[in-house]
Amino acid sequence: MSNLEVLTGVGEILEAQIIELASINGERCNPTPEQPERYATNRVALTAEDRLAREKFIRPRMEAAGMEIDDEHPMGLIGILRGKQSDLAPLVVLSHIDTLQGGDMYDGTLGVLGGIEAVRAMRETGFMPDRDIMLISLTGEESAGYNRAVFGSRSMFQGLTPADLDSRTDPSNPSIREMLSDEEIERTEQPIFGPGRKYKLPHAVIELHVEQDSSLDRENIDLGIVEAIAAPVRFSVQIGEPTDKNTAGFQPKPFASSKTIDLIVDGRADHSGATPMGAGNRADGLAETAEFLLPILNAGHGDELGYGISRMLIEQINIDGEAMNRIPGEVSTRLRIEADTRGKVDSLLKQFSYKVQARNNFHDISSDLFSPNALTIEKPGPDASQNRPDAGMQPNHISALMLASRVQKIAGKYAKKGVVGTATRYRAGSGQVHLGLDIRGIDKTSRDMAMADIASFSGLTKVDFGEALPGSGDPVTMDQRLVKIMQEEIDRRRIGTSKIMVSAAVHDTQNAARAGVPSLMVFVPSLAGGKAHHPDAYTAPLSIEKGTKTLLAFMLRMSQNA
Repeated sequence: MSNLEVLTGVGEILEAQIIELASINGERCNPTPEQPERYATNRVALTAEDRLAREKFIRPRMEAAGMEIDDEHPMGLIGILRGKQSDLAPLVVLSHIDTLQGGDMYDGTLGVLGGIEAVRAMRETGFMPDRDIMLISLTGEESAGYNRAVFGSRSMFQGLTPADLDSRTDPSNPSIREMLSDEEIERTEQPIFGPGRKYKLPHAVIELHVEQDSSLDRENIDLGIVEAIAAPVRFSVQIGEPTDKNTAGFQPKPFASSKTIDLIVDGRADHSGATPMGAGNRADGLAETAEFLLPILNAGHGDELGYGISRMLIEQINIDGEAMNRIPGEVSTRLRIEADTRGKVDSLLKQFSYKVQARNNFHDISSDLFSPNALTIEKPGPDASQNRPDAGMQPNHISALMLASRVQKIAGKYAKKGVVGTATRYRAGSGQVHLGLDIRGIDKTSRDMAMADIASFSGLTKVDFGEALPGSGDPVTMDQRLVKIMQEEIDRRRIGTSKIMVSAAVHDTQNAARAGVPSLMVFVPSLAGGKAHHPDAYTAPLSIEKGTKTLLAFMLRMSQNA
């Protein structure tokens, strides 16, 4: 039996492993015909669940496949299959097992578990590589928890800076530094690869990953060979002045009657980088909230419902499972409707309900991804705050919604050049709204032009884009020689159909490429409309098998000293 034939049927084996790994702190979801058991993942980097998965799930599988666990690195588990000439530069296979809160089972984990199965196949068929093969199960690829993506691979290939270590989503959450011991911090500050380091700079780096978009599925292509990876520019935009600097202090007198409601927009959470712009690709819950509410919230006092002596106030806006690299799915907005009489409040609420129904009717007849009941009105639960919203915050909320709408429109304008843009996070407090922005593109010039257009925004109150967040960077090109080698191996071994493509999503491989290492990625199709960063994401066992065979074919060729 050949090396690749031993992997026949591995798709079902890996699918079962992926599900088992997802169950570690995951939330079980309703079954589908393809997935009778599935989970919304919850293994944020450096948490106890992330460390548990690494030690109790990945480590024993690496060891069973014949690998030594050579390095207890705080940013990942390193298994090594020793070659005949360990003095040669190693071949590195990597991906990650950390996830978003409410994320998908396949993101990253396929590359790690597929790499273990590829090594097992080598051992089972008696193949002995010339050079060491290192399999790295990384953490910190996702930006959930720390406002920083791919920091695990950055640590290993470049070393983390003090700014990296101090990164956090907001003051109430721990930073990367606070999640590590003093010894672990010291280890993350220096790369492990390169002259004078523990390991030689790798001979090559390869990562197997799900596509996180639907192009391979739409074109009925088995494998994508990635020739370039986009990189984001990210900002945390501050809208308004901090409370201690806010001198306006205007709080209009409350009306005699009021009602509080929640407007729920049921969008579709997806990968902010891998999902193209356009109504046929995105159902952005925050952008839809802005599209619906802005005509109603009359840029200052919200009386466009038809009554001059009334007011609609935003108390809060919440994005379910928000992250810098996720399109907002479900977005809830708490609204307070005020008027001088109860009758007028009821009339206002009825008129608002008509507008919600009209918007749903629009979705029903359009070709966008929103359902015909995407917008709903709910009464707040009994534990909801009874405090009146801060009327002085309304210009900030309105400005934030205006900016979210602008991001979608400007990114759409540059979409033909491969630009995508998302307002991803929404936090309000202490007199300000903090809005997260994620703007990406393969072409740096087009991406930066789109960002400059967005940054020309002028709101109702002070808008400060500040400096680009750490983790922003330039697009990265994969090694063209490796692209050609991968094409040859796929064709020679008749694994399946393939195409050369780009990745709009950030991946760990880009940090290897930035360190001067020849690097490559391979994609397998994402089904379910290309969903990613969402529990509905799905990749079929046959695609998993073909991806793992492709990974093994590359490893067989590149591990030889030829």
